[in-house]
Amino acid sequence: MTENIEEYITTSEMSRLERAAVERGTTIKELMENAGAAVAREAAAMSGSLEGKLVMVFAGPGNNGGDGMVSARHLAAMHCGVVLVLLSKPEKIKSEEARANFEALNGIPNARIEIADSEEKVASLAKEFPMPYIIIDAIFGTGVKGEPSGQYGAAIEFINRTTAIKIAVDIPSGLDPDTGKTAETCVRADVTVAMHRAKQGMKGNEAYTGRVVVADIGIGK
Repeated sequence: MTENIEEYITTSEMSRLERAAVERGTTIKELMENAGAAVAREAAAMSGSLEGKLVMVFAGPGNNGGDGMVSARHLAAMHCGVVLVLLSKPEKIKSEEARANFEALNGIPNARIEIADSEEKVASLAKEFPMPYIIIDAIFGTGVKGEPSGQYGAAIEFINRTTAIKIAVDIPSGLDPDTGKTAETCVRADVTVAMHRAKQGMKGNEAYTGRVVVADIGIGK
């Protein structure tokens, strides 16, 4: 099921629109903030009160992970317990904006940061948190293609095993945003919050995207 999907765009078209927005004065920081806030709003809308519930955010080192970090901060403000699982070492975070949002989580009382840069660490977290209420998939964005391996594959397998509500940030990790080809290990989301427009590869892949919600993140036309 999708909500008023008028058009699908390719990753190259999305990159062009993002560059144009930046040239007009919108910052990557603003786009990331708007994206993460949209994910948090969708989580709240699906759940009613999140107070006292556990939300896990699995984040990769790219800007999709940065969106997830923003969502973690907004969700923590809703008085739920948030565990941000970074699937790389912090020094490997790829952009200044994502790094700033990672650091912003430090010191927030009900937000916990875990570094899971190996399959063993993912397995340990899976044992510690077997039944989260919501999982946010912010592992891979539209710039990453191919078969997830190592801690990334292990995280996706854990996500799919749980009974949690699963929300994908922009696109489910493991789904090719252009061709629609799914990796052997691919997140099966209940909802995908697509930024600005749904991506071409989502079309016909509702088994992985779940319901698609398109979020206005300030890119414009």
